Amino acid sequence: AIIGRNVYEHLKNSIYYLLSGNFVGIYVYYLLFIYFATPFYPAHLLFMNLITDSLPAIAIGMERNDQNVLKYPLKKDESLLNKKSLFRISFEGIVIGLCTMASYYCGLKINTLAASTFAFATICLSRLLHGLSSRNEKPIYQIGLFSNKQSILAFLIGTFLLHLVLYTPLLQKVFLIEKASLFQMIPIYIFSLLSFFLIQVKKCFL
Repeated sequence: AIIGRNVYEHLKNSIYYLLSGNFVGIYVYYLLFIYFATPFYPAHLLFMNLITDSLPAIAIGMERNDQNVLKYPLKKDESLLNKKSLFRISFEGIVIGLCTMASYYCGLKINTLAASTFAFATICLSRLLHGLSSRNEKPIYQIGLFSNKQSILAFLIGTFLLHLVLYTPLLQKVFLIEKASLFQMIPIYIFSLLSFFLIQVKKCFL
């Protein structure tokens, strides 16, 4: 019973992660497209689907089993998508989306290609960090940052591949990336960490 319930919880958290991430991509794309210009190019979306969707979601499914999981029984009529889960998905998606749009606006001060680059990098890094948050409904300090080695590995691989795209001349051309200095990249790191922090604060109090 414990194993079955843990499998359910891991799958549920993976699904919530994927839904919140895709929610971000959709509304950020359309809002920025309507008011500014194309925020993401096809190669960006492909990278998001292959890297920032798959790696953290798989790692979440390998989360350590909670031996006390049966202390929180499920209601017979409880749906996977209920008011609580929809609030979680929406809140996390909106937070990441707002941080992505703020980063886009910072890049827009350089040019439209830089704005697209900033948005792409921020949403990817934010979602990789979000993979660490989505392992459990509890805040990260309660479940332990390093208790899931696969989740850490997914974050490191995803972050490495993202920076490979951002700093390799050939990949910059393929992914339509604007070359930027490390100083210019600061908003990407700030807004990505901000999204992670806000989601953790929400987990502490709600």
